[in-house]
Amino acid sequence: MKIGILTYHRALNYGAFLQAFALKSFLESHNHHVTIIDYWPDEHACAYKPLFINPALAGIKRIKQTLYNLLRYRKYRKRTCKMDVLRAKYLDIPASPQFKKGQELANLNYDCVIYGSDQIWWRHSPFPTYPGFDPVFWGEYIPSSSKKIAYAASMGQMDIDSHDKDFIKNALVHFNHISVREEGLRQLLQPLTSKNILTAVDPTLLMGINFWKKYADAFIPKEKYVLLYNLNPSKAAEQLARKKAQQLNCRYIEITGAVNPLKIGKEYKQTVDAFEFITYIRHAEYVVTTSFHGTAFSIIFEKPFCALGMGNNSSRVSSLLNQLHISQCLIDDHAEPSAIPINYQIVKNILQQIVNPSQKFLLDAIENNN
Repeated sequence: MKIGILTYHRALNYGAFLQAFALKSFLESHNHHVTIIDYWPDEHACAYKPLFINPALAGIKRIKQTLYNLLRYRKYRKRTCKMDVLRAKYLDIPASPQFKKGQELANLNYDCVIYGSDQIWWRHSPFPTYPGFDPVFWGEYIPSSSKKIAYAASMGQMDIDSHDKDFIKNALVHFNHISVREEGLRQLLQPLTSKNILTAVDPTLLMGINFWKKYADAFIPKEKYVLLYNLNPSKAAEQLARKKAQQLNCRYIEITGAVNPLKIGKEYKQTVDAFEFITYIRHAEYVVTTSFHGTAFSIIFEKPFCALGMGNNSSRVSSLLNQLHISQCLIDDHAEPSAIPINYQIVKNILQQIVNPSQKFLLDAIENNN
């Protein structure tokens, strides 16, 4: 079957690439012909330009942002170029986006289009110049002759009003089958549609450890280390990771979410690509993370870990950890991690129990004639 995927595949974010790659790989492993629909409007692209200035800034703040961008330019470009190479090789997309406007998708011919995963249904867009919902990710423009499936779609902060609910209710009509990534989102959306909504796992969890080991082999570490993946910058997370490194007599390594020119030294890894990122997780003695995908890959590689520093964005992590019965791994800022080791044999068994229905949902939705 000819399948297209609509997601945030070009975001300069490790999770964005890895979830797109995982979903594409899973579908291809079931003998489908899969293409990433290369939709990336200028409003999205400008937010990832190395010298991007938030248009809301003025005066001294604008000058400071300009200087900050100039200081980080070289490392930012290096990371960008490395991620471009991965996207070209593993997602088979060109250097420049193919589609920049929703109207350009109107003539696409797919048997099925899968929307997600990642935060494609974000109400308050992460892109400063693109406020609100993007109707493309809610099923508009793609011809109705294509079956439309939402797979593990996410919304980030679920702060929607009555007007938003009216939009969503009308938009969900476009989809033949719907699944979301968080239980809280399922509960929010289920009253807005007669279709049954499933809570499904992130695409990265559809593929097991043996699959990911093939790509988490960028290097072999020469010394032991504690890893901090600091996607949502958190002083508390940094302090905890440094403390853990001292306790375990390990080196401290930090991968930053965004390139920060003020973080200087070999302990900061700011130009790694997505496969180097998961390699660092795979070989860490302990992982501290402020992100969902840092959590997901800690679980995939069966690492001792804790997650914190996500504030209102913690629902994605808490939903997964609650399902796996390891909610103690999500801690409050400045709290001590649980001293109880994770029993990964139990976690693996539970994970398989939630992965199986997600895989079944996706494959059945594709094959279903409805």
